[in-house]
Amino acid sequence: MRHFYLFRNTLILSALILAGSSFLPSCAKQKTENAAWLRVDSIHFSTTEATQGTARQDLRDLWVYINDNLQGTYQVPFKVPVIMDGSHSVILAPGILLNGMTGSRPLYTAVKPYYGSMTFVPGDTLVYNPAFEYDTTVTFAYLENFEQGSLSMYKTVYSTGDFTSVSGGNDPYEGNNCGLLSLNSGDASAYAEAATIDPYIFPKDGRGIFVEMHYKCNTDFIVKIRGVATDGSTYDFDIGGVYSSGNKWKKIYFTLTPKVVEFSLGNKFHLMYRINRNTDLGDQRLYVDNIKILY
Repeated sequence: MRHFYLFRNTLILSALILAGSSFLPSCAKQKTENAAWLRVDSIHFSTTEATQGTARQDLRDLWVYINDNLQGTYQVPFKVPVIMDGSHSVILAPGILLNGMTGSRPLYTAVKPYYGSMTFVPGDTLVYNPAFEYDTTVTFAYLENFEQGSLSMYKTVYSTGDFTSVSGGNDPYEGNNCGLLSLNSGDASAYAEAATIDPYIFPKDGRGIFVEMHYKCNTDFIVKIRGVATDGSTYDFDIGGVYSSGNKWKKIYFTLTPKVVEFSLGNKFHLMYRINRNTDLGDQRLYVDNIKILY
Protein backbone atom coordinates (compact mmCIF):
# COMPACT_ATOMS: atom_id res chain seq x y z
CA MET A 1 0.00 0.00 0.00
CA ARG A 2 1.85 3.02 -1.35
CA HIS A 3 5.45 3.86 -0.60
CA PHE A 4 4.49 4.81 2.97
CA TYR A 5 4.86 1.22 4.18
CA LEU A 6 8.53 1.23 3.33
CA PHE A 7 8.86 2.78 6.81
CA ARG A 8 8.80 -0.77 8.18
CA ASN A 9 12.46 -1.03 7.23
CA THR A 10 14.49 -0.53 10.40
CA LEU A 11 17.10 1.70 8.79
CA ILE A 12 14.41 4.09 7.66
CA LEU A 13 12.72 3.87 11.06
CA SER A 14 16.01 4.81 12.74
CA ALA A 15 16.34 7.82 10.48
CA LEU A 16 12.80 8.88 11.31
CA ILE A 17 13.56 8.66 15.03
CA LEU A 18 16.34 11.18 14.55
CA ALA A 19 14.26 13.31 12.23
CA GLY A 20 11.23 13.32 14.51
CA SER A 21 12.78 15.69 17.02
CA SER A 22 13.25 18.34 14.31
CA PHE A 23 9.54 18.56 13.47
CA LEU A 24 8.19 19.24 16.97
CA PRO A 25 5.24 21.55 17.55
CA SER A 26 7.25 24.78 17.50
CA CYS A 27 7.32 24.62 13.70
CA ALA A 28 3.51 24.76 13.71
CA LYS A 29 3.27 28.02 15.64
CA GLN A 30 3.91 30.32 12.73
CA LYS A 31 1.29 32.95 12.00
CA THR A 32 0.22 32.77 8.37
CA GLU A 33 -2.22 35.15 6.79
CA ASN A 34 -4.87 33.75 4.47
CA ALA A 35 -4.11 30.16 5.48
CA ALA A 36 -6.52 27.33 5.98
CA TRP A 37 -6.15 25.60 9.31
CA LEU A 38 -6.13 21.94 10.37
CA ARG A 39 -7.10 21.25 13.98
CA VAL A 40 -6.81 17.90 15.77
CA ASP A 41 -8.09 17.71 19.34
CA SER A 42 -7.77 13.98 20.04
CA ILE A 43 -6.81 10.58 18.66
CA HIS A 44 -9.07 7.54 18.87
CA PHE A 45 -8.03 3.90 18.71
CA SER A 46 -9.90 0.61 18.48
CA THR A 47 -8.92 -3.06 18.65
CA THR A 48 -10.38 -6.51 18.47
CA GLU A 49 -9.66 -7.13 22.13
CA ALA A 50 -9.54 -10.94 22.05
CA THR A 51 -6.74 -11.00 19.47
CA GLN A 52 -5.16 -7.54 19.80
CA GLY A 53 -5.52 -6.67 23.47
CA THR A 54 -6.46 -3.34 24.98
CA ALA A 55 -7.32 -0.29 22.89
CA ARG A 56 -5.72 2.03 25.46
CA GLN A 57 -2.84 3.80 23.74
CA ASP A 58 -0.68 6.87 24.33
CA LEU A 59 -0.28 8.17 20.79
CA ARG A 60 1.24 11.62 21.38
CA ASP A 61 1.99 12.94 17.90
CA LEU A 62 0.67 13.03 14.36
CA TRP A 63 2.86 13.05 11.29
CA VAL A 64 0.96 15.10 8.71
CA TYR A 65 1.49 14.53 4.98
CA ILE A 66 -0.35 16.51 2.31
CA ASN A 67 0.02 15.39 -1.30
CA ASP A 68 2.65 12.91 0.01
CA ASN A 69 4.80 15.75 1.38
CA LEU A 70 5.58 15.87 5.10
CA GLN A 71 4.16 19.07 6.59
CA GLY A 72 5.46 18.38 10.09
CA THR A 73 5.02 16.33 13.25
CA TYR A 74 2.71 17.87 15.82
CA GLN A 75 1.83 17.00 19.37
CA VAL A 76 -1.90 16.47 19.87
CA PRO A 77 -3.89 18.66 20.38
CA PHE A 78 -2.74 21.12 17.72
CA LYS A 79 -3.91 23.67 15.18
CA VAL A 80 -1.61 24.29 12.22
CA PRO A 81 -1.76 26.44 9.07
CA VAL A 82 -2.13 24.79 5.68
CA ILE A 83 -1.05 26.99 2.78
CA MET A 84 -3.36 25.30 0.30
CA ASP A 85 -6.79 25.73 -1.23
CA GLY A 86 -9.22 23.04 -2.34
CA SER A 87 -9.12 19.25 -2.05
CA HIS A 88 -5.82 17.50 -1.36
CA SER A 89 -4.73 13.99 -0.35
CA VAL A 90 -3.83 13.66 3.33
CA ILE A 91 -1.96 11.04 5.35
CA LEU A 92 -2.06 11.18 9.16
CA ALA A 93 0.28 8.77 10.93
CA PRO A 94 0.52 8.46 14.73
CA GLY A 95 3.78 8.71 16.60
CA ILE A 96 4.96 7.50 20.01
CA LEU A 97 7.58 8.23 22.63
CA LEU A 98 9.92 5.30 22.04
CA ASN A 99 11.56 3.80 25.14
CA GLY A 100 9.87 6.59 27.10
CA MET A 101 12.27 9.19 25.69
CA THR A 102 10.88 12.56 24.65
CA GLY A 103 13.70 12.90 22.12
CA SER A 104 12.69 9.72 20.27
CA ARG A 105 9.32 10.30 18.62
CA PRO A 106 9.08 8.01 15.58
CA LEU A 107 6.09 6.91 13.58
CA TYR A 108 4.43 3.92 15.17
CA THR A 109 4.62 1.55 12.22
CA ALA A 110 2.37 -1.04 13.89
CA VAL A 111 -0.60 1.29 13.37
CA LYS A 112 -2.31 1.82 10.02
CA PRO A 113 -2.17 5.50 8.98
CA TYR A 114 -5.23 7.47 7.90
CA TYR A 115 -5.43 7.95 4.14
CA GLY A 116 -8.01 10.35 2.75
CA SER A 117 -8.66 13.73 1.20
CA MET A 118 -9.51 17.03 2.83
CA THR A 119 -10.81 20.29 1.43
CA PHE A 120 -9.01 23.36 2.74
CA VAL A 121 -10.58 26.82 2.59
CA PRO A 122 -8.36 29.81 3.39
CA GLY A 123 -9.50 31.43 6.62
CA ASP A 124 -11.47 28.36 7.73
CA THR A 125 -10.52 25.69 10.28
CA LEU A 126 -11.03 22.04 9.41
CA VAL A 127 -11.43 19.93 12.56
CA TYR A 128 -10.61 16.24 12.24
CA ASN A 129 -10.04 13.73 15.06
CA PRO A 130 -8.65 10.56 13.45
CA ALA A 131 -9.48 7.00 14.49
CA PHE A 132 -6.73 4.40 14.16
CA GLU A 133 -6.30 0.65 14.42
CA TYR A 134 -3.44 -1.78 14.11
CA ASP A 135 -2.20 -2.57 10.62
CA THR A 136 -3.67 -5.83 9.34
CA THR A 137 -0.17 -7.22 8.75
CA VAL A 138 0.81 -6.98 12.43
CA THR A 139 1.55 -10.22 14.30
CA PHE A 140 0.83 -10.35 18.04
CA ALA A 141 3.43 -12.70 19.48
CA TYR A 142 2.45 -12.18 23.13
CA LEU A 143 -0.59 -10.74 24.91
CA GLU A 144 -0.98 -10.70 28.68
CA ASN A 145 -3.71 -8.88 30.61
CA PHE A 146 -3.60 -11.22 33.65
CA GLU A 147 -7.29 -12.05 33.36
CA GLN A 148 -6.86 -15.73 32.44
CA GLY A 149 -6.07 -17.08 35.90
CA SER A 150 -2.73 -18.67 34.99
CA LEU A 151 0.49 -16.66 34.75
CA SER A 152 2.59 -16.52 31.59
CA MET A 153 5.51 -15.00 33.57
CA TYR A 154 7.48 -16.36 36.50
CA LYS A 155 10.20 -15.16 38.85
CA THR A 156 13.64 -16.17 37.63
CA VAL A 157 15.84 -18.65 39.52
CA TYR A 158 17.98 -16.16 41.43
CA SER A 159 15.28 -13.56 42.05
CA THR A 160 14.70 -12.95 45.74
CA GLY A 161 11.65 -10.92 44.86
CA ASP A 162 8.38 -12.46 43.73
CA PHE A 163 6.06 -12.19 40.74
CA THR A 164 2.33 -12.71 41.28
CA SER A 165 -1.05 -11.76 39.92
CA VAL A 166 -3.02 -9.35 42.09
CA SER A 167 -6.62 -8.17 41.96
CA GLY A 168 -8.98 -5.73 43.60
CA GLY A 169 -8.48 -2.26 44.97
CA ASN A 170 -6.77 0.28 42.76
CA ASP A 171 -4.06 -2.06 41.50
CA PRO A 172 -5.24 -3.25 38.06
CA TYR A 173 -5.13 -0.65 35.31
CA GLU A 174 -7.90 -2.35 33.39
CA GLY A 175 -10.02 -5.38 34.19
CA ASN A 176 -9.70 -7.22 37.49
CA ASN A 177 -6.06 -8.30 37.62
CA CYS A 178 -2.51 -7.19 36.92
CA GLY A 179 0.99 -8.52 37.49
CA LEU A 180 3.13 -7.51 40.47
CA LEU A 181 6.91 -7.76 40.68
CA SER A 182 7.91 -7.02 44.26
CA LEU A 183 11.09 -6.69 46.31
CA ASN A 184 10.77 -6.36 50.05
CA SER A 185 12.83 -3.98 52.17
CA GLY A 186 14.38 -6.92 54.05
CA ASP A 187 16.18 -8.03 50.87
CA ALA A 188 19.08 -5.61 51.35
CA SER A 189 21.34 -6.71 48.48
CA ALA A 190 19.16 -8.49 45.99
CA TYR A 191 16.96 -8.06 42.95
CA ALA A 192 13.53 -9.04 41.70
CA GLU A 193 13.24 -10.40 38.18
CA ALA A 194 10.43 -11.93 36.12
CA ALA A 195 10.47 -13.49 32.67
CA THR A 196 7.96 -14.98 30.26
CA ILE A 197 7.67 -18.72 30.78
CA ASP A 198 7.74 -19.39 27.05
CA PRO A 199 10.35 -18.04 24.63
CA TYR A 200 9.13 -16.28 21.50
CA ILE A 201 10.56 -16.35 17.99
CA PHE A 202 11.01 -12.92 16.41
CA PRO A 203 11.89 -12.01 12.82
CA LYS A 204 15.43 -10.84 12.13
CA ASP A 205 14.71 -8.95 8.91
CA GLY A 206 14.89 -5.53 10.58
CA ARG A 207 11.17 -4.88 10.94
CA GLY A 208 9.89 -3.09 14.02
CA ILE A 209 9.39 -5.42 17.00
CA PHE A 210 7.62 -3.54 19.78
CA VAL A 211 6.65 -4.03 23.41
CA GLU A 212 3.63 -2.14 24.71
CA MET A 213 2.75 -2.13 28.39
CA HIS A 214 1.01 -0.25 31.15
CA TYR A 215 2.96 0.07 34.39
CA LYS A 216 2.74 1.62 37.83
CA CYS A 217 5.72 1.62 40.17
CA ASN A 218 7.38 3.28 43.14
CA THR A 219 10.83 2.26 41.89
CA ASP A 220 12.99 2.32 38.78
CA PHE A 221 13.08 -0.88 36.74
CA ILE A 222 14.69 -2.37 33.64
CA VAL A 223 13.05 -4.00 30.61
CA LYS A 224 15.20 -6.82 29.24
CA ILE A 225 15.15 -9.73 26.82
CA ARG A 226 16.90 -13.07 27.25
CA GLY A 227 18.16 -14.64 24.05
CA VAL A 228 18.26 -18.42 23.92
CA ALA A 229 21.08 -19.82 21.78
CA THR A 230 20.65 -22.97 19.72
CA ASP A 231 22.77 -24.86 22.31
CA GLY A 232 20.41 -23.77 25.12
CA SER A 233 22.70 -21.16 26.69
CA THR A 234 21.14 -17.77 27.48
CA TYR A 235 22.24 -14.16 27.11
CA ASP A 236 20.55 -11.14 28.67
CA PHE A 237 20.17 -7.74 26.99
CA ASP A 238 18.93 -4.50 28.53
CA ILE A 239 16.26 -2.84 26.39
CA GLY A 240 15.65 0.26 28.49
CA GLY A 241 15.39 1.65 31.97
CA VAL A 242 12.20 3.19 33.34
CA TYR A 243 11.92 5.68 36.18
CA SER A 244 9.39 5.44 38.98
CA SER A 245 5.93 6.50 37.86
CA GLY A 246 5.06 7.91 41.26
CA ASN A 247 2.51 5.11 41.62
CA LYS A 248 0.54 6.37 38.61
CA TRP A 249 -0.38 4.12 35.70
CA LYS A 250 1.45 4.99 32.49
CA LYS A 251 1.82 3.52 29.00
CA ILE A 252 5.23 2.92 27.46
CA TYR A 253 6.61 1.53 24.19
CA PHE A 254 9.93 -0.20 23.52
CA THR A 255 11.61 -1.51 20.41
CA LEU A 256 13.34 -4.91 20.57
CA THR A 257 14.63 -4.83 17.00
CA PRO A 258 18.28 -3.77 17.56
CA LYS A 259 18.96 -6.44 20.20
CA VAL A 260 17.06 -9.15 18.33
CA VAL A 261 19.09 -8.50 15.19
CA GLU A 262 22.32 -8.26 17.22
CA PHE A 263 21.85 -11.71 18.78
CA SER A 264 23.31 -14.12 16.22
CA LEU A 265 23.29 -17.34 18.28
CA GLY A 266 19.57 -18.07 18.11
CA ASN A 267 16.13 -16.58 17.52
CA LYS A 268 14.19 -17.37 20.69
CA PHE A 269 13.66 -14.69 23.34
CA HIS A 270 12.05 -14.17 26.74
CA LEU A 271 10.71 -10.76 27.81
CA MET A 272 11.92 -9.78 31.28
CA TYR A 273 11.52 -7.14 33.99
CA ARG A 274 14.05 -6.45 36.72
CA ILE A 275 14.10 -4.34 39.90
CA ASN A 276 17.49 -3.73 41.50
CA ARG A 277 17.52 -3.17 45.26
CA ASN A 278 17.44 0.49 46.25
CA THR A 279 18.16 0.75 49.96
CA ASP A 280 16.75 4.28 50.03
CA LEU A 281 13.31 2.78 49.42
CA GLY A 282 11.24 0.42 51.50
CA ASP A 283 9.25 -2.23 49.68
CA GLN A 284 9.67 -1.84 45.92
CA ARG A 285 6.66 -2.53 43.72
CA LEU A 286 6.17 -2.75 39.96
CA TYR A 287 2.67 -3.38 38.61
CA VAL A 288 2.32 -4.33 34.95
CA ASP A 289 -0.74 -4.80 32.75
CA ASN A 290 -1.74 -5.11 29.09
CA ILE A 291 1.65 -6.39 27.94
CA LYS A 292 2.01 -6.90 24.18
CA ILE A 293 4.81 -7.96 21.89
CA LEU A 294 4.02 -7.26 18.25
CA TYR A 295 5.77 -6.95 14.93
